[in-house]
Amino acid sequence: MSLLESFISLTSVSSKTTLSRPSTATSWNTKLSRRSSTSSYNTLFKSGANFEDVPTLVRTPWELERFRRSNVSRNKPPTPRSLPAHIFQNLPEEIYLCILQQLECSYFDDWAGTCTSCYVKDLHNLAFTSRAWEKSARRQLYTKIWISSLDPTSVKQSRRLPYHRIKLLRRTLRDASHIGRLVKELRFPDAQEIYQTASTNERQKIINNLASLVMSCPSLERFTGLYLTYDHGYDRLTNAISTRPCLKEKVWVLKADDVGWDENGIYRAKSRFHDPLWKFDNTDAFLHAHDNWACLDTLCLFGQGNCSMMDFRSFIATFRNLPSLKHLVISDFEIDQFNDRTLQAIPAMRSLRLQDLPGLTEKGLMRFANSEAAKSIRRLSLIGLEIASAAVISRYFANLSKLRRFVLAQEACPCLAPGLDIPSILYASDSLEYLHWDVLAYGPAYHDLASSISAGGMPSLRTIRAPSDDDGFLQALCRPRDQITLPIDAHLINQIEDPFSLSLLSTARREAQKRLEEAKQIPLMRIVVDEGGVIQHTYTLWDYMGTLGSKIIYSLEPDAEGSEEPIAGLNDLLLRKEVQGSSKICSGGGSVTNDRRERDRTKKQHVQRRMVKAPGLEVFF
Repeated sequence: MSLLESFISLTSVSSKTTLSRPSTATSWNTKLSRRSSTSSYNTLFKSGANFEDVPTLVRTPWELERFRRSNVSRNKPPTPRSLPAHIFQNLPEEIYLCILQQLECSYFDDWAGTCTSCYVKDLHNLAFTSRAWEKSARRQLYTKIWISSLDPTSVKQSRRLPYHRIKLLRRTLRDASHIGRLVKELRFPDAQEIYQTASTNERQKIINNLASLVMSCPSLERFTGLYLTYDHGYDRLTNAISTRPCLKEKVWVLKADDVGWDENGIYRAKSRFHDPLWKFDNTDAFLHAHDNWACLDTLCLFGQGNCSMMDFRSFIATFRNLPSLKHLVISDFEIDQFNDRTLQAIPAMRSLRLQDLPGLTEKGLMRFANSEAAKSIRRLSLIGLEIASAAVISRYFANLSKLRRFVLAQEACPCLAPGLDIPSILYASDSLEYLHWDVLAYGPAYHDLASSISAGGMPSLRTIRAPSDDDGFLQALCRPRDQITLPIDAHLINQIEDPFSLSLLSTARREAQKRLEEAKQIPLMRIVVDEGGVIQHTYTLWDYMGTLGSKIIYSLEPDAEGSEEPIAGLNDLLLRKEVQGSSKICSGGGSVTNDRRERDRTKKQHVQRRMVKAPGLEVFF
């Protein structure tokens, strides 16, 4: 036998031996192994190698790894395909802005207040996510700028504005004009409190720093936090705000004349005119301040009694300079300053508040109710006007077809003249949704209003607030409630009753709760279970306060949260009010709030800040 034939026989024997062993590999792996073994033997035959033992097949590590991956890929479920990156890069900017607006709402709609540092930090982190986020987050970050005191826990630091931060911000806005144009609102929650406790030199420093910051924002729409008393003189802050053409809202607190006896024993009714430093050229300073405000839509004029510089001409010229004016507050002016003649010059408004104006008569109010300018009013507040005629109020309800909210607060009780028949529906309005009715004097005002509502005179009415509803006429028309008082009213339980404090909401809530509890003591019906002439059970259903099926809610909550007064006033804007039950200080570790994650409280992330809960001008309407 030749050497070739011997090798062929040896190869066949080894192949049979190898195939007879049990194998867990698949068929294609077996074929691959055979090819590799044959080639290896041919190589060994050519090199003249000799074998003492029969060789066996062993898989290489990469073959084992390939086998495992093939099994895993067969058993693994298909993974969802992620969106490519270019989709997020090409998203419209409006989508990012909607997300940022929702983030803002989650912070500022919180009843416990808002930590502006935490809100700004979230915007700052979003700016580092991507280029698209950076553009939108930067716009949101500079649109509304919040500047708080340095450290509210320190007595010294809490009474100072962060001048260094204001200087750095001013430098940024001036050097990058495109960023300066983004600023729409400047908010200083602590500025009013700091200004009131500051010295004369410190006050001038505050005004100068804020004025220079205002001048760096050409597109400024709102400046809140500091409301100076205007005496028709010159100050840098008022002048800076008057040059902003995009301004949307303005609050004027006009200083009253210094009336009284001077040090020389001379009675001066208008002592400002006796001041040698006073310039008569400043008489038109108030009028010229409105020259650039073509976009102004909200104006609040708060007088402080006798303001001799304000007259018919001042009001008329102001209204003519503001073509976009839609919301107007006029409060506390004397007879010679604001009267029936001035009222007729008011242009068409959406919201109007007339408060403490003794110059207005029922004749002038009736004439204004019949005018074309009054037909566009949706929110009307008549406060302290002492309207004694129910016909005047009825005319407003009848002529103002777009009226949604009506506020009447006074001491006089409106009623019809003696001898006139009272109609079944004295007050009728198809559009009215919210009604505040607060009349202190005794009379038929509450009964007449309740009769009109029960007769269907106000089908769209959904909320009634009546702090002085002593007999519960209006409360009986509303939806029954189990609880009206709030936990913060507990301090009134042992307090002596004061009949003149009903206008305070805490007292009004206690009286309404008392009427509700008294109604529960009256049996409504009795159910007797009789089986075979024997009474088995007896059930008593007690009465309730209200009307089942009514769509009206009886509310005794204030316009400005945390206030004891039902109607928001100037003090709610000037004086800082802490919301009871809320966290006052935030250090970045988080606080217990509604629908917000709880962070690590022990980790200090920023300097301690006060929780901001500042009302806007919408609370006045």
